[in-house]
Amino acid sequence: MGYYDITVISVSDKTKAKLVSYIQDVDGKIVKQVDIGPKTFVYPIKKQTEGCFNAIVIECEPEKISSLSDAISIDKDTLRHLIIKSDSTGSTLTYGEKLKENEAPAAKETETIRAKMIELKPEEKAVTKEMKAKVIKEKKMTKKEVAKNKKTLDEKLEEILKG
Repeated sequence: MGYYDITVISVSDKTKAKLVSYIQDVDGKIVKQVDIGPKTFVYPIKKQTEGCFNAIVIECEPEKISSLSDAISIDKDTLRHLIIKSDSTGSTLTYGEKLKENEAPAAKETETIRAKMIELKPEEKAVTKEMKAKVIKEKKMTKKEVAKNKKTLDEKLEEILKG
């Protein structure tokens, strides 16, 4: 018997029960389990932008791990999974527990900003877009302005070099 860390990213929390049944089907014993919870992805995975993370340490026969991996990957709700051989402490779970306790503040701020943008009325969104366009327009300089700035810089450079 060996110990294995299993991390599964799924569409919903319902997959957790399925995962436990898959482990029982291969005569595995759950040593430790952490439900990390839903997280937003940086990029879509199988057209999903959010998924539930689960991490489990199991004790199982090495020959049965491939059938467990197959069962997990065939499940339609599973987006990604990873099974690695580990010690009995479950190093992945330690990381998962830390991740669950200390959520990234930047992610929370982003969610707050998104929530505020969703709450805006269509008219307010239009005003925001107009303001953004105005700022971008102000930052752009015309060819004449660029030439004028370049000429001014050349003159100042000549003065410095002469002086």
